[in-house]
Amino acid sequence: MTFQTLCVLCGLCGKRIRLTFELAQRGLKAEQQKPLPVVYREVRLDCGYRLDLLVEGAVIVEVKAVDRLAPVHQAQLLSYL
Repeated sequence: MTFQTLCVLCGLCGKRIRLTFELAQRGLKAEQQKPLPVVYREVRLDCGYRLDLLVEGAVIVEVKAVDRLAPVHQAQLLSYL
């Protein structure tokens, strides 16, 4: 049974998991739910944010299941940068 068939039959995989699998098949490293620490006035919050996917340590992928992106989604990505 292929990974794709298993996902369809069992409903085990969300979009983020499938995307991570496909990236790995292409030789790219993707980390799911990557914690992003926040430092403010010498106070460090180890998990201020969580990135949906961090690809090759350089590209942030935020998976959304919406009809269209809203300003709040853009603000979320900008806060990661």
